[in-house]
Amino acid sequence: MKRFILSTGLALIVATLLLWHASRRSPPEDTVVQLQPDVQRRSLDPAPEPAKPRDRSPPAFAAAEPAQRTAAPDPPVPSTDDQRVHLQARFAAETVDSAWAGAARQELSEDLGRVASSDVRLRDVECHSSLCRVELNLTSPESGNVFVESWLHQRAWRGPGFAAHVGAEGDVRIVMFLGRPGSDLPYLE
Repeated sequence: MKRFILSTGLALIVATLLLWHASRRSPPEDTVVQLQPDVQRRSLDPAPEPAKPRDRSPPAFAAAEPAQRTAAPDPPVPSTDDQRVHLQARFAAETVDSAWAGAARQELSEDLGRVASSDVRLRDVECHSSLCRVELNLTSPESGNVFVESWLHQRAWRGPGFAAHVGAEGDVRIVMFLGRPGSDLPYLE
């Protein structure tokens, strides 16, 4: 009986030391660990046989290295002015769909005219095949912001849009690019 207790105690000490050693060498949490095929579970016998020398090293864990991730720098976010210039170039390059352009111009002129303001005057509405360009003259940048905000809440036009302040001191304007309903604006990415 003493031999059984001594063998079991020795086996527990060896198992504890192996676990401690394995825990110190354990791979990071995001590492995949696979056991080698020759690792088998063994039961403890009351009288274990003496250990035989091995010709090869003990089975080990094969750890797959986590994929090296190089953080790609975030692409620069286009400025409002960059977007405006890009949309202007796309608008200028479009051909004119005269049937749609005439109806869209009329609809937008009426829609924008519903938002009455003595501080904002509709300067021009021009439409091509999928984009319209609207230019508004303003008495101040704030009046333009109020006008656009009011128009957005009550507009009938259901296409996408983009608005930007342009002009210099004394020449305050807003340029809007409005897309054909059901389409997307060709924004810079």
